[in-house]
Amino acid sequence: MEQVAFRLREAFAARVSDREIGERVLATYHRFDGSKVRDFIPLLVENAVRRELVAGLQATAEPGSAVSADGVSDAVAAGTATAGASTTDASTTDAAADDTAHPDTLVA
Repeated sequence: MEQVAFRLREAFAARVSDREIGERVLATYHRFDGSKVRDFIPLLVENAVRRELVAGLQATAEPGSAVSADGVSDAVAAGTATAGASTTDASTTDAAADDTAHPDTLVA
C-alpha cells in the first residue's frame, strides 16, 4: 500500500495533502479485509482512491477547469500550471480506471 500511496501523492501533490491520501488509501484497503483473492487489491485501492480524489477536486475546481483521471488539471496537461504537479507512471492508466465496478461489490 505504500507504493499506491506514493503514486497517488505524486499525482496529487499540489492539490491534496499527504495525510489525506494516506488515510483514504488505508480506509479503502480495509474495505477488502475479508476478501479471499488479494492479488488485485492494490490496483482496486489505487483506482478507487484516484476516482474519489478526482471527484473531490472536480467539485471544488474553478469554473472552466477540469481535472483528468490522473488528478492533473487541464492547465497542467497543457503545460501552463505551476511547478510541482506531476503525472502518474504507465502502471496506472485510464483503461484501468475505466472499470465501473465499485470495490465494495467485489468483496467476497
